[in-house]
Amino acid sequence: MAHTLSTECDTAFRISLDVRSIHLTEEQFYLLCRDNRDLRLELSAEGELVIMPPTYTDTGWRCSRITRRLDEWAEKDGTGTY
Repeated sequence: MAHTLSTECDTAFRISLDVRSIHLTEEQFYLLCRDNRDLRLELSAEGELVIMPPTYTDTGWRCSRITRRLDEWAEKDGTGTY
């Protein structure tokens, strides 16, 4: 059974499907992604297909702030790689 975890960055729903029984190949997954560019699709190693809506402006801003803060921390900490 597929489970989803919500994070602070989530503003919309996610759908998780167990697709193990259809043996989705890498090529089929690629074609699925190509044909549905408006969605964000992930295929886990456990055979779970996760379908997420596209990110929107508010989500993008929040996630970019997280990225900026992580970058600033890595710079200050000296562990960042460039």
